[in-house]
Amino acid sequence: MRYHYRNLTQEISLILLLSIGLACTLTTLLFTGSTVFNSYQTTQTQLQGLTLVISQNSQAALLFGDASQAQSTLGALQAEVRINKAVIYDAKGKLFASYTPPLYKQPSRLDLLLENTLAALLPTQLQVTQTIRQSNEEIGHVVVYADIRATWLDVSQNLFMMILLSIASMALGIKLGKNLSSKTIAPILKLAKMADYVSKNQDYTPRFRNNTNDEIGLLITNFNSMLEEIQKRDQQLQYQQEHLEEQVKQRTFELIAAKEQAEAASRAKSEFLANMSHEIRTPMNAILGFSDILSDLITDSMHCYYLDAIQRSGKTLLQLINDILDLSKIEAGKFTLQYSPVSVESIVNDIQLIFSQKAEDKSIELSVSMDEALPQMLLLDEIRLRQVLLNLVGNAIKFTEQGFIKIQVSVNFKTAINKLNLKIEVYDSGIGISQAQQDKIFAAFTQQENQSVKFGGTGLGLTISKRLAELMGGHLSVTSEVGKGSCFSIQLNQVEILTDTLKEKPKKRISQPKAIHFQPAQILLVDDITLNRQLIVSYFVELPELTFIEAETAEQALTLVTQQPFDLILMDKRLPKMSGDEVCQHIKALPDYATVPIIMISASVLQGEEKEFVFYDLQLNKPVNKGKLLKAMQSFLPHREIEQITSEITAIEVTKPMAETVNSELLAILLSDYQEKIKKFSLAGVMEVDRLIELAEELLELAHQYDCTALKNWATTLKTQAQLFDIANLSKTLIEFAALLK
Repeated sequence: MRYHYRNLTQEISLILLLSIGLACTLTTLLFTGSTVFNSYQTTQTQLQGLTLVISQNSQAALLFGDASQAQSTLGALQAEVRINKAVIYDAKGKLFASYTPPLYKQPSRLDLLLENTLAALLPTQLQVTQTIRQSNEEIGHVVVYADIRATWLDVSQNLFMMILLSIASMALGIKLGKNLSSKTIAPILKLAKMADYVSKNQDYTPRFRNNTNDEIGLLITNFNSMLEEIQKRDQQLQYQQEHLEEQVKQRTFELIAAKEQAEAASRAKSEFLANMSHEIRTPMNAILGFSDILSDLITDSMHCYYLDAIQRSGKTLLQLINDILDLSKIEAGKFTLQYSPVSVESIVNDIQLIFSQKAEDKSIELSVSMDEALPQMLLLDEIRLRQVLLNLVGNAIKFTEQGFIKIQVSVNFKTAINKLNLKIEVYDSGIGISQAQQDKIFAAFTQQENQSVKFGGTGLGLTISKRLAELMGGHLSVTSEVGKGSCFSIQLNQVEILTDTLKEKPKKRISQPKAIHFQPAQILLVDDITLNRQLIVSYFVELPELTFIEAETAEQALTLVTQQPFDLILMDKRLPKMSGDEVCQHIKALPDYATVPIIMISASVLQGEEKEFVFYDLQLNKPVNKGKLLKAMQSFLPHREIEQITSEITAIEVTKPMAETVNSELLAILLSDYQEKIKKFSLAGVMEVDRLIELAEELLELAHQYDCTALKNWATTLKTQAQLFDIANLSKTLIEFAALLK
């Protein structure tokens, strides 16, 4: 496509011409207007003065009626050539005297043409009237008429001279514009020709000589620099084009290496997590399994509490393992939440109760502030919310030596219908966090710089808490100042309000497990760890109709299935030399075992990541308790169930209220001396364990003194729970005291 360029020299000349012409035109118009106005004003002023003199000189003639004298006065106007008529009227308006000048010389044709032209545009005659007064009495008036065409003629001559001067100025401007263009436009035109040459020939080697130091010289210098830069880039591009294939191969090799390295790291991480899960869950399976067996054999209350502590600690450790694995699941985007009706108030109160003893040991005030508008039940993931709060409050306890810790819950209903924004803040007066560290503490395996070794920790708690808050549709943030404390805030948005939940849960009633009687069956138990095999066999000691044949290796299992029939196979997923999946594949390939059920027991699969199984019928994840395994076996082995009597679970073995079994004297002592004291303990945020033990011992003495079995059982339970620091059950036991007195 061709472009038509206009001549820059012509444009500059045209601009100069228009500028000078406009300036001359404006100047001429202003000059003409000013001259016309001034000439008219001057002529009018002169005539007014002349008329005033005539009126003064005509006063006597009008008073005495001397018309000849008045005529003589008007005759003095002959000296003024512009006057073409003058008259004097008396007081009654009658003509008293008049003056007409003699004939004047006939003007030339050119003057006449100018006069006629001006007469068409401007007034040709000026009339001035002056009243004649005598002692403030009007006795007449004089009127003078003047011809002002001669004035306009002078003005037109001056205008003509201005036009000639403007034309001369415009001609001079055009001449100067051409001279200017020859000095400024010529280098630009040469520069344009060079640019056109470079564009057409793609030759960036020419350079333009610069002989000036003005703006044109600066333009030339920059143009040469641009050519030099383009030349360098062109050379680089040419080099890259020549070596492009080599660079692509190199980059591809690097990307493949990086991809393989990332995949290897991911596989190593997955393998590590699987191994850790297996190595920890396997002994944990034995701990929880055998403690579960012992719970049915031990009757001593103190031993039961010890065993319960082992079970709760094992479950806590198992939960901790799951939490560590959760971080991997969150990072992989495979983590799912389990929503259910949740009482936020109950969770917060539980958290306060759990940490009350630690807070008391450090003389820290642990308080809770609950928004009165908080609904009773919300739809949340209770386990994850509790996990986050446990971490935040635990950190607050850890990093606070004195002062206070406050858990504050507030709600905001300015959202959708039946939804709210929930905010839980944990304040403390601890060591605080610097501004530079506030973002870093949420990174995995990262702790605050210069943190004392005594605080310990892995640096995972806040990372998991922040990720969980984000998964629940909110965020976790912190505001802190070194030496003054911190505030961690959980903001959960659009939380659903549940309105159909019951305000009070009924007492929990469960049915005793149904008695299961299996038909005689032979079960193959394959596991390389002896303890695991012993645990499963111990579960079913009371079921002699089940015969367990044990195999320690895959080879033994494959040999046994060829030697005898089995009704069910329990297979460990990880075996030496051959995996459980491979063993199942070989067994299912046997004609006699195509329909024999196989239950896979695994300690390697992360929670929620079970793969689809092909060569076995069901998978159970360790730790596997008796109830879970029994239920699974019921799905595959013929059996019958026998219903047992339902019982009510209570924390204290009391058949009747104490008010029905004690005498009035003991009841009066309990009501007057102990009821209010125990009530204060139940409402207190901190459990004073030593005082509770003393209180329990006092009540035991009263129970022995008055032979009250109900009081003795209650006091014994209270003392045992206090000695074991069983905070959760202590609170329930204290609350039940008032009910026992009714």
